[in-house]
Amino acid sequence: MFPRLIFRKLFQFQFQFQFQFQFQFQFQFQLAVGRSPSHEVIGFTNCYMKKTIGKFFANIRQKLLARRIHREIEHCIFPQLVGDKNCGYPFGDSDEELEKLATFGALDARLHLDIIEHRARLMPDTYGHAFRYLAYRDLNKRLEMYEEFVRERTSHKAAPVAAQTQLAT
Repeated sequence: MFPRLIFRKLFQFQFQFQFQFQFQFQFQFQLAVGRSPSHEVIGFTNCYMKKTIGKFFANIRQKLLARRIHREIEHCIFPQLVGDKNCGYPFGDSDEELEKLATFGALDARLHLDIIEHRARLMPDTYGHAFRYLAYRDLNKRLEMYEEFVRERTSHKAAPVAAQTQLAT
């Protein structure tokens, strides 16, 4: 519901803005299309607008991920562990079963990555490289969101794993 409201408000603003300039000044004034002289007059550039809009939507995606994870943990997993309700998870009411399934989940993720890597190498060279690039780019973006979620909820600010491995060598 929230993203729909944002899009509706943005559309209303854009319509009002175009309507106002089209009928008051008899020309249509667009902010985000091409490199017209109006960009320099107003002070906007495509790069600035893309970065601002990209940060806005990245922030929304991060908040939605955090809300989804928090809601599932608080309203589904914890009540099932306590025994208040059954939400259909494969673990019962023991913390050990949940830990075991989390470990198996990590192993499954590694298995899927190995399968993707193996099958991508069987593709034609350039196509396989392009596929691997896109797959890892998408996976890394999603993993960065989870990393940000964990970083926000830990009591101390730990150094990233890559920095820790560089310090160890």
